[in-house]
Amino acid sequence: MQQVSLNGPGVGETRSCTFDSGQPVKVQVFVQGPVIACFINDRCALTCRVPDSAQGTLSVMVGAGTANLLELQVKTRP
Repeated sequence: MQQVSLNGPGVGETRSCTFDSGQPVKVQVFVQGPVIACFINDRCALTCRVPDSAQGTLSVMVGAGTANLLELQVKTRP
């Protein structure tokens, strides 16, 4: 079982999530106002509230081993 975390200033949410780390993992992150929702393989969800998400940054970290980032899309709404 792996750990998935959302971390930043004023944020520290972690959840256990089962997925095969030897296979591609789909990660989706949605931000609406102060709420961030993260979905792993359309199954495992993690949500949190952040003080100012408009001023934040995005990073992807792997605790052990390596990872290949195959695709990244950042979309904004007017």
